[in-house]
Amino acid sequence: MKKVLIVGGGLSGIGAAIALSKSGLDFELHEKANQVGGKVASEYVEGFTLDRGFQVYFSSYTYEFPSGLGLEKLNWGSFKNGAMLCYDGSCEPIDKSMPLVSALSPAFGIKDKLLVLKLTLQIKSLLAKNLKSKSPLSMREFLQTYGFSDLFITRFAEPFWGGITLDRDLKESSNKLLRAWSYLSSGKAVIPAGGMGVIPATLSKVIPPDRIHLNSQVVAIKTTGNGFEATFTDEKTNLYSHVLAPTNWSYSNSEQSETDQDVNYKSSTAVWFAADQLPIKEPYLILNSNPNPVVNTLAPMSLAQPSYSPKGQHLACASLLGLNEIPYSDIESLALADLQTMYPTFDFSNWRVLRIDRIKYAQVEETGLSTADTHNPNGYIRIGEQVSGSGINHAFLNGYQAGSQL
Repeated sequence: MKKVLIVGGGLSGIGAAIALSKSGLDFELHEKANQVGGKVASEYVEGFTLDRGFQVYFSSYTYEFPSGLGLEKLNWGSFKNGAMLCYDGSCEPIDKSMPLVSALSPAFGIKDKLLVLKLTLQIKSLLAKNLKSKSPLSMREFLQTYGFSDLFITRFAEPFWGGITLDRDLKESSNKLLRAWSYLSSGKAVIPAGGMGVIPATLSKVIPPDRIHLNSQVVAIKTTGNGFEATFTDEKTNLYSHVLAPTNWSYSNSEQSETDQDVNYKSSTAVWFAADQLPIKEPYLILNSNPNPVVNTLAPMSLAQPSYSPKGQHLACASLLGLNEIPYSDIESLALADLQTMYPTFDFSNWRVLRIDRIKYAQVEETGLSTADTHNPNGYIRIGEQVSGSGINHAFLNGYQAGSQL
């Protein structure tokens, strides 16, 4: 009889558990932390909602998810379908809901704007063709080949797509650019009341609570005659016919973390500011289009989702790419100085830091990800972002599909 062990309660583990719940198979999900969700988490500081770094959910993910998960009942707030580009001391909105304003913007030329429209119209066919390619172009190569100017790439693509991939060099596969473009063309970037951590918390409600074991880390797994024997932090052991885990078999008996593998990770730093005022009135993601930035983007969280801040106050998240080996004591002053170059006349003197997140393993490098490992024994199935990539939908669906196939 099948009994499945799910190692980890991140989005992939939750997806697998939901699929197994639907099929009626016996399973246990063991999560070493005191809550599910992994990196998709939120905390509450002085009445502010702080996610673990700047994260958003694309509303069009819902079309791919199974029904009945409860996400549609959440109170979603949205960012504008566009961005605010800051360069040379001025800021210009690019917004598909305001075509005339966008057309007249001097941020980049009319040819680039027409190419944006053309790419949006062609997005489904281009994505389907690109996914079949064994060696797709990088993001930068794709944009150049498609005809976009260096100005468009510098002022929009580097900060915007660089913020999505944590890489302003745009070395990631163009598949990722086209997938995200497709999601944004058919939906919006949204965040729920209560923070991004509400998403895994809501999804986990579909799972029978007695199947979720928190504060329970799997420390070793070994094969037996009929499957696997797992040992936990409390030294208890149990037998399973199948294991769904984020690491390859070679790591299942080591003390290395799930990130200590032959997979490259990109890091980021998020600075959460409390403020009396923001430099804009509408929920645009603000792009730093200046050369050699400290801050890549500034997200006015309380404009997109008012519940993120107490009444009469605002919350903004400045995202810095890379681990940024800058001393914590210097990050605030450097970030504020860079924001001042974006908005030279705005008074940032009342902004104060609520928290600084340095996220070493923020996002997996998707180039060269492997879906399987020939050294994994029969019944040991690898799931998680190291297989699917770091997107919320890809991680969840990767686990859900693996669970559905058992």
